[in-house]
Amino acid sequence: MQKKSLIKIFNGVEKYYDNENKIIDLNQLAYIIATTKHETNNTFNPIEEAYYLNWKNRKKYFEDMYDPILGKNEKRRKMAKDNGNESGDGVKYFGRGYAQLTWKNNYIKMKDKFKIDLVNYPDLALDHELAISILIYGSESGSFTGLKLSKYINSKSVDYYNARRVINGLDKAKKIETYAKKIEKCIKIK
Repeated sequence: MQKKSLIKIFNGVEKYYDNENKIIDLNQLAYIIATTKHETNNTFNPIEEAYYLNWKNRKKYFEDMYDPILGKNEKRRKMAKDNGNESGDGVKYFGRGYAQLTWKNNYIKMKDKFKIDLVNYPDLALDHELAISILIYGSESGSFTGLKLSKYINSKSVDYYNARRVINGLDKAKKIETYAKKIEKCIKIK
């Protein structure tokens, strides 16, 4: 199962870079694959956040984390508002895909980039090809957190640990750094 999923990821990476007329940095590719490993709970398939919970518990979790009215505290409510969520959006714009695309503003950005209506149909972020494109574009452009992958991984330096800031602060940064180093070795085998 993982082999088929990885093939889909690599095909999606190739298509993305062909469409953008760009060449991928192999260290950035290693980091992107490491991120998919972590964010998909080792499945390498686009997933929904907290997929392991029943819907009642997921709904409560999404409201606590992403709703500007029902958020569990002022910090979470403010974060929801700052990221474009309105009342009821907590259960609509939760994490999906390889990057766990979250927040209405991010769904809008990806809709604008890829010309696919993710705002009205957020589950489209679960499509393999679109999910990898979202992860790459969001990482390269800095649209997830305001930080670009090239700040941490470029021709002069490779900092897999701090590259995590591009996706989600330093949450699980050491773990993902370890994955990226192993994947880098595999990618560079000739």
